[in-house]
Amino acid sequence: MKPEPSKTTDKTSDELHGVKMNTTRPRKPKHLAATVTIAFMAASLLAGCGTSGGASSAPAKPQIGVLIKDTTIPFFGRQIKGYEEAAAKYGMDVTIYNGKSDNATQVGLIQQLITKKVDMMMVTPGDPQAINGALKQAANAHIPVVAVNTEPNDKTNILSFIGANDVEYGHALGKLVAAATGGKGKIAVVRGKLGDPADTLRRKGLEEELQNTPGLQIVAEQASNWDSAKALNVTQDFLNKYPKGELDAVVDVGPDTVSAAKYAHDNNRSEIKFIMGDFPSNVKQGIKDGYIYGTVNQDPYEQSAKAMELADKYFKGDKSAFPATQYLPLPLVTKENVDNYPAAW
Repeated sequence: MKPEPSKTTDKTSDELHGVKMNTTRPRKPKHLAATVTIAFMAASLLAGCGTSGGASSAPAKPQIGVLIKDTTIPFFGRQIKGYEEAAAKYGMDVTIYNGKSDNATQVGLIQQLITKKVDMMMVTPGDPQAINGALKQAANAHIPVVAVNTEPNDKTNILSFIGANDVEYGHALGKLVAAATGGKGKIAVVRGKLGDPADTLRRKGLEEELQNTPGLQIVAEQASNWDSAKALNVTQDFLNKYPKGELDAVVDVGPDTVSAAKYAHDNNRSEIKFIMGDFPSNVKQGIKDGYIYGTVNQDPYEQSAKAMELADKYFKGDKSAFPATQYLPLPLVTKENVDNYPAAW
């Protein structure tokens, strides 16, 4: 189920310095020890970390700065819940910042958290390359950083990356479309936001996988900017351009074509197989109802929960728990196994 949005308060840069802003969800149990603050200032994605193998002296209650690309995106709402619940479990104080999909804002927040001397940063970048300099500053300040969800192109200044391998994600999309079409047919691709690392890498993996299935051909692709209304318009363009018999599948690198798949089904184009990424509740329902063939399941809650588990081990001095990269599973979900997986949000 889609999580309820976290209560948030916009604060200026001056207000964030030295002031803890606590927000409490009305339904959160009283015994939760952690304080979770959601600050809508700016979120940085990848921050540099000290290179020491473990914490030399663990703080009584570690202060974690979590910088998220854009907290208004439902995917990240589920990830925030993972941070909140893990903070309670491990007895940490977590402050969550909204990066607002702006590189300069994210860089500024990394620098601000360096000044605040947080014990650790967890970051999900809009553009990993844009914040490399800020990550180096964090590393020089001996602040460990865990990158979550979006993999940095330079891991020199981070403790670890936890999330999906987006190239393998694209391969998984290719496997689904091959299964859906029997390995033959014409495909239209709905892209996310051009230049976004997730879009670029998934498209790369899809193309690589399709080389193993020469009977499949990409005949069209357009960007939707991760927006369902635009994805519907893009799909309608595909349907108008390619009448029955001329298009066999639509592959979306994200979860934004649910309404488009339903539209095609309701307008006598159910011969087209829809494959997409991620597993929110509406994608699950579409698979059960038959107008979506399948999806790649990426769980945002698991990503943040695993990152916080790693932080707990770090502060307890466990030096063996930090491979540079920790890729999480990407199960394929179709009608045959859809009931085996809860919706990711």
